Amino acid sequence: MKTAIILRGLPGSGKSTVGAQLISNPFAASIHSRDDYFYVDDNYIFDPSKLGEYHALDFRRFSQKYIKAAKEHGYEVHVITVGDFDVEKCFKRCTHGVPIDAIQRMADRWEK
Repeated sequence: MKTAIILRGLPGSGKSTVGAQLISNPFAASIHSRDDYFYVDDNYIFDPSKLGEYHALDFRRFSQKYIKAAKEHGYEVHVITVGDFDVEKCFKRCTHGVPIDAIQRMADRWEK
């Protein structure tokens, strides 16, 4: 059976680290992440105005509407929440320059 794994978490929670570990699995096919679009010549340059555009690009790259479409296409779907909601820890680990107040807003409206 085909498997789709969706990683959820705050910036700095460890999603990229877990994703890299998953992709090192010889059975993994690909990782889809909006972070990929922010790299220019191996430098991560975060531009919040691009999030909508990059989400759409990532969606097309994934070519399915995440959970619903994955199931409709025969995927077994696993949603994994990575890390915890310690905003300060996430801020310290975040390599993408997301301000702590933005991480706090994300944590406040997080659907658990």
